[in-house]
Amino acid sequence: MNIGLDTSALVRIISGEPQALAEKVARRLMGTIEGGGVCEVSDIAAFEAYYALQQFYGMTKGEVLGHLRTLSVTPGFRFSPIVSAVLETPNLAHASPGFIDRVIAEGYRAHDVTTISCEKSFRKLPLAEVVS
Repeated sequence: MNIGLDTSALVRIISGEPQALAEKVARRLMGTIEGGGVCEVSDIAAFEAYYALQQFYGMTKGEVLGHLRTLSVTPGFRFSPIVSAVLETPNLAHASPGFIDRVIAEGYRAHDVTTISCEKSFRKLPLAEVVS
């Protein structure tokens, strides 16, 4: 049986805080994986955790992206193919456009749709047009 992680569960397993709750979440996830299931991570949960871990737990972009990248390649966890691919971008913590903007643009590109943005950094991406 597969399960889907919401933001609070994802934040707990990455931050380890509060410890007692993080341990309960980890046990639940391990039980799923050991039973042959998969822990699904939605794009929205990944995005919200990306911000929450920076804003409320003091992690850097690089730290959060590193944790997300590690989970995305950990057996028993499944992220969307687009998020997984974007997490492999070299120097993603310092990239412009950043993580979420790249996922948005890649999602459109996967459907052969041009992304329209007012952010100049989108000029670096395929099938993106900047309106300025």
